[in-house]
Amino acid sequence: SGLRSQPVINVTVLMTFSPEVISQDTFHCGGTTTTFGQTVTTATICVTLNGVHTGKLGAAVRAKVSVSVSVEPQRRTSRLLLSPTSLNPWTDIITATSCYNLSVAVPACISDYTPVLVSASVSVEGQEIQGSDGLRSILHPLCPTTVTQQVPLELVCGEDQVCVSDLAVSLNFTRPEVVASPGFLAALGVTILNAGEDSSGCDLSLRFPPALSFTRASVSQSTWPSSLSCSVDPGQPDRQGTGGVSCQVSPLVLRKGCKVTLLLVFSVRDPSALGQSVT
Repeated sequence: SGLRSQPVINVTVLMTFSPEVISQDTFHCGGTTTTFGQTVTTATICVTLNGVHTGKLGAAVRAKVSVSVSVEPQRRTSRLLLSPTSLNPWTDIITATSCYNLSVAVPACISDYTPVLVSASVSVEGQEIQGSDGLRSILHPLCPTTVTQQVPLELVCGEDQVCVSDLAVSLNFTRPEVVASPGFLAALGVTILNAGEDSSGCDLSLRFPPALSFTRASVSQSTWPSSLSCSVDPGQPDRQGTGGVSCQVSPLVLRKGCKVTLLLVFSVRDPSALGQSVT
């Protein structure tokens, strides 16, 4: 009998997404999206088997193929989630092309606008060919077993995807004078306007004179749903005797054109320390 060799096959994986670009309305931290956890795009994964060296076989070459898809495995928390988990990994015996779908969701708002990397890894197990006395196909040694696709997020900060914010801050007391009386409340309005591109992690720090103590803070007006968290800086006053308060404005990202007005309330702690003006 003549020498026989195992048929050699090649397996390719193609991933496509519909829609191809994820809309910022579904992921932006400065928006009012209610789509978190819902499908924002669908991934279609197609696996194709091709014979490289198959000789004269009387039956089709088959292979058991298993595909595992992962999103940003190098990150601690992925920006996208895949479902259903019952199809990841996906396994089938194929002779030509076979496709399946995975739903892609945004679990939480995204402030990193770089494309999301999605990788598919494939393992192949050749199946016995009918009527060949036990011949099984083998995968070509140079056949790649991993494919990576970029899923772009809708442009937020121009072609370079680098946001350059332009924040302006203005201060004004709601009353023209501060009364030198213990417990008198002085309200300070702070307006933040972003005239540039998205601003991430907006923090506000204020220094106030030793005659005052910080009482509370709130958002009085905003063009975007916003919240505020403030705390008095720990430690002793600085060399000028002033104290400090630090505030974090939420959401994490202030969009272009966003205007937020905060109201910070201070009380007179030591009337004798008040001068002719408060700065």
